[in-house]
Order: sequence, then structure tokens, then C-alpha cells
Amino acid sequence: MIPSGFREQVLEVFREESRELLQQTENVLQSLGDRPEKSVEDALVFELKRLLHTLKGAASAVGEEAFAEATHHWEDALLSAAQNTTWTILESLDDCYQRLENLQSMIGQENIQESELESVPDTAEPQTIPKEGTVERTNASRDSELAPIVLSEYLRVKTERIDNLDALLGDLTVLRLQDEQAASRLNTTRKLLSKSMTGFRQLTTALRKIKREAPSDTLNTFTQNFEKMGAQLNAAFKECFALSREIPVNLDQERALISNIEDNVRALRLMPLQSFFEEYQKVVRQAARQCDKLVKLKIISKGAEVDRPVLVKLRDPLLHLIRNAVVHGIETPTERRLAGKPEFGTILLEGICEGGRATIRVSDDGAGLNEKKIAQRAQQLNLIEEQTELNKQSVLDLLTSPGFSTRGQSDVLAGRGIGLDVVGARLRELDGFLDVDSLQGLGCSFSMNVPVSTSSNVGLILSCADQQFCIVLDHIECVIRVQASELYSIEGREVVNVNDRSVAIIALSEILGIGAFSFKNMKKTAVVLKLGERRLALLVDDIPGEQTMVIKPLGVAFEGVPMFMGGAIQSDHQILPVVQVTELFRKASGAQNSHLGLASDSLHDERKKAVLVVDDSITMRTLERNILQAAGYQVTVAHDGQHALDILNSQVHFDALVTDVQMPRLDGIELCSKVRESQTPDLPIVVVTSVDNSEEQKRALNAGADAYIVKSQFEQNSFLQCISRLLGSTD
Repeated sequence: MIPSGFREQVLEVFREESRELLQQTENVLQSLGDRPEKSVEDALVFELKRLLHTLKGAASAVGEEAFAEATHHWEDALLSAAQNTTWTILESLDDCYQRLENLQSMIGQENIQESELESVPDTAEPQTIPKEGTVERTNASRDSELAPIVLSEYLRVKTERIDNLDALLGDLTVLRLQDEQAASRLNTTRKLLSKSMTGFRQLTTALRKIKREAPSDTLNTFTQNFEKMGAQLNAAFKECFALSREIPVNLDQERALISNIEDNVRALRLMPLQSFFEEYQKVVRQAARQCDKLVKLKIISKGAEVDRPVLVKLRDPLLHLIRNAVVHGIETPTERRLAGKPEFGTILLEGICEGGRATIRVSDDGAGLNEKKIAQRAQQLNLIEEQTELNKQSVLDLLTSPGFSTRGQSDVLAGRGIGLDVVGARLRELDGFLDVDSLQGLGCSFSMNVPVSTSSNVGLILSCADQQFCIVLDHIECVIRVQASELYSIEGREVVNVNDRSVAIIALSEILGIGAFSFKNMKKTAVVLKLGERRLALLVDDIPGEQTMVIKPLGVAFEGVPMFMGGAIQSDHQILPVVQVTELFRKASGAQNSHLGLASDSLHDERKKAVLVVDDSITMRTLERNILQAAGYQVTVAHDGQHALDILNSQVHFDALVTDVQMPRLDGIELCSKVRESQTPDLPIVVVTSVDNSEEQKRALNAGADAYIVKSQFEQNSFLQCISRLLGSTD
């Protein structure tokens, strides 16, 4: 028997070896299902028996008798069936798969829809536990001795530890940004010191002239001290000059080292797509069995690897796509025969990594999308008008619309809409997108495009309306300069020519609702974004440059605000909002023309209540603006109290005011007082502030505030209820 001190270690080795051997067994069964030539089939059957024998021996060695017995029964079943001269392995495939699933469940290799991907290796390479790693007993008298365990060349590491290491690396990157900023300040100081040295030399020359004309003991003492100070100033200048030359070299080395560490840590987080994809063989098999269909799964990964957190979030979307392909894409054997197709349908699961993006494609050779029926269903739901012609993008938009497929029978939409709203939402969380290609009667292909890693990115900083934002560089195609005369209209939308292609153009400030945009007879900068085959030109005021981004979540307060995927921490610890590109495209496609770009309908809808949001924090005013707009309000923002007062004095009507307290130029308390003394003294005012004390609250209420909300306790529903209550009381 195994000594108790070693048992858990040995069982872990056994479980790892068993998982790999069972995966190899599943691969063999998959190959047998492809009906190979007789010689290949014989070799595969021999390999199957070898794998079962190895599994049985390993289980017996560690005392897992139930597992060993189940494997032994499987061996006996194969041997018994083989005694029939007319028997072929294909007759036993269903039985083999059921026995395989039983063994998988015995070692905890659960179904993919319940697993947290723990059965997939966490390291960059597949883990192989060699056969020698299994402990075997030599004789009963030596139970107290344990044969040495030969460890694999791969080290199993908990993903939590890698995530912690990655977080520390993010902090190190922020420190590097701070060092770069300090180096810039040092360079500025050196220049100032150089000017001081020039001035000091001029003073020294003047002092020598004075000394010759009016010598005295007092003047001599002053001269000595002055020259001593000059020597110290000169030494400081030399040291500053030396540091200004040394630090950039060190920064370059630091930058290269951090980049190298980042690449290696990211490699630890990467998982091979092959292992991830193989988990779905069981899904295909079970779905086909339930539908009485014949389906085989083919996998192509070409060694591609993707960050584990990305794959965890892709698990459910991929499950939806594969199940739909089996249940609603692939025809029954009878239907396929009538269509001149093989009885076995094929699903291709393919993974490709290019640059920092990965494409995971689920293709089938089934019936394809029925666009006519999709259009009919969309008309029933009043999503489109009659006679509307659908293109590929509009079909995809319909299929990913919330509730589109759940209200109809699956045969109405060929089942393709089931779960696709979930797929689209999950991909937006990942800064990814979905694409589709279909040919009626020949098949359909859904492609998910996602970043290989979400830990850190390089972003392009964009400036508009005196505020800065960031966009992941992977989505930038090019930067162009345009003027008003270069714009033209197609189907009511303003577009610009980019590389002989008409691209819709819109101002970032208008999409974000932070101000209008005007060319003023000048050329302006536009960033051309790409999302699959789609393009969008985004007008901005300036592009300060690129920045390595350590993207952090914006917190629970931003739930339900899809415009930002997170915040990039800057060297001064300020948060730079990272714009969600998929949401930009969605906003632009649903907008109408304004004097420049595609402004939101809400800017011109007089039936909506108008709210003025005032806060010097871009994060808070963006949060409040998005929450209010999502609730149906028309929102204008101001960056301080004076700006808000200017807007209020411009005769624009507002139904409510939301303001911070501590702001430059004019704070929130003063703003409340001035509003109460203005021509709109009854305007409801909500104060949202980080100051949590009773005295400040009393000051705000005495100045005219109707409600006082502390930012640390900010909650979306309570905020909206407060606004609604105040507006209701003024109706």
C-alpha cells in the first residue's frame, strides 16, 4: 500500500496521467469514427488496447481499484467482440464512448459546460506525465518504501499564482511609466540648471569688476561665499547632466527587461487551443446522440495559444455555437442523403492567432442560414420593415439582438439565434466581435475574434473636448488629416475616402456626448478604426501619443455602462478611460446625421428630460452620463462649477442638476447657491461627492441641494430613483 504521507502526491500524478491517457483514448476513438483504411484501423485498435492496459496498470498501482476494474471490463468487452470474425470496431464505438465518459467522470474530468477548465493545462505546453512517474509496488514486505517519482519537465502552477504575478507586473509597468516621467522632469531640471549656470557666470564676472573698483573685507567674504556656492552649483549641474545621460540608458534596459518579463509571464498564462478544443468532442458526441444525427468534429489549431482568462470567457459562447451547429445546422442523415451529402456531417473547429488577436471559427457543412425566414421573424418582432434587404452585417445584428430568437421556434430561424445574444455580449466584454458567413444549403461559419491576452496592451491616446481617452492599438488602421470639403454623403451619412473606400466619419466628442465638433476651416485629425471588415473614422482634437496600458476594471459602479472596457493607470495614478471599440461602432451605426457627424437622437429629442452633470473627474461624469442616458435622459456635461454656470446662463433648459462639491474655479456649494439665486431657483439639485461627513452634507443642503450622495456608496438604481423622485415632484 502507499504510505499516507505520499498518497495525495501519488494520486495527483495518477490523475494527471489518466487525464492525458483518456484524452489520447478519445482521439483514437475519434480517428476510428472517420472510418480509416483496414491497416490504419488495426493500428488504432492496437493503440486503444495499449492505452487501456496502461490505464489499468496505473490505477492498480495506486489502489484505484474501481477505475482499474472498469478499464479491465472495457478490455474484456473488446476481446470478446473481436472473437466474432465479422465484428468491426465501428459496431462498438457507442459503447466505447460511454465507457470513456464513465472513466472521465471517475477522475473528475467533468463535462465542459460544468468545468472551470481545470482539466486543461495551465502552462504554455501540454503536460505529459511519463509512465515512469507512476508508483508501482515491488512486494508486500516493502510497503514502507516508495519508488522514486520521475517528475515531468513541465511544472503545474495554480493559475491564481500566475494571475498574482501578472498583477505585480502591471504595477511594475506603472512604476516604469513613473520613472519615465521622472526622467523627463530631470531633463527639464537640467535645462533650468544650465540657464542658472549661465546667469551665475554673468554674476561672477560682474562681481569681479565690483571687487576691483571697491575692495573691502566684507566684499572679500561675500566673494568667497559666492564662489563656494558657485562650486556647489557647478557640481550639482555636472551630476544632473551625468544623470540625464545615464537614466535614459537605464530606462531603455528597464523597458526591455520588463517587456521580456511580460512576454514570459504572458506565455505562462497561455493555453494551447488544441487542448481547449478537444474538450468539445464530448459536446458534439452528446448533442448528435440526442438528435439522432451523425456528426464528427475536426480540429485545427496549428499550435495556437490564447490567454486562459480569455478562454474561460469563451467557454459558453463556443458551447452555444457548437451545439447550434449540431442541433440546427447539420441535417439528419436522411436529409443529407436527399441533398447528395455524406450521412456524416462535419463541424470544423479552427483557431488562428495573428499578431495580438485570435480568431476561433466554428464551421459546419449543414443547411446554412435561411435569410428569408430570418427576415420574416424580424418583421414579426417589428425589428425591420417589410421589403428591407438584409446584408451580412444586418443579419448578424438581428441574430445577436437580445430576445430575437428566444421568442420564436427554433425551426423558424434554423436555430441560429439561440444564445447568439449571449455570444455577442460576452465578446464585447473581451473587446472582441462576431462574424458570420453562410451559403444556403452548403453550410455556415461563425468566427469569434478576440485578443490573445487581456492583461496589458498598447493604446493610442486621443484628446477631445479637453479630455483624454485611450483605444487599444490593435483596432487602429491608420491616422488621417481631413477637412470639411473632403466629406460627402452616402445614404444620409457623412463619409470620407480612405484608401479608395468610403468610411463613415463621426466626432468622438459627439459619440461620448461631451461637446460638439467644428472644423473651423482647418484640417482635423481622424483615427480610422477597424472591426473585422468594418471601418469608422473618428474625429479627435489631438493624438498625444501611444502608451503601454495596464487595464484595470472600473468597478461595480460601471456595470451596465458598456462604453468603456476599463481604465489604464497612468504614471500620476490618474485613470485613463479605455474606450470599447465595438460599442463605438454600435453607437455610430445607430446614429443620425448632425451638422458634422452622426449625433445621437437623444441630443435632439425634446420629449426627454434634460440633466446637467457637473464633475471635474472624467470618470464620474462619464459614469453618471451613461447611466442617465441609458435610462432615457438627455445629458449635458460640465467639467467644473463655472462651466456649468455658463451653460445654465445660456438659456438652455434643464430639468435637473447633478454636481460634485470639490471642483476648481467654482465648487458645488457655490454653484447650488447661485442656482437658487438665478432665474431657475426650483431646479432640482443632486450632490454626488466623495466627502462623507455630516457638516459638508449640512452645508450642501443649506446651499440648496435636494439630495446628497456619497461616491463610495454610489449605486446605479438608487441614483436613478433619486433623480426620478425629484423630477416627479416638480412635474
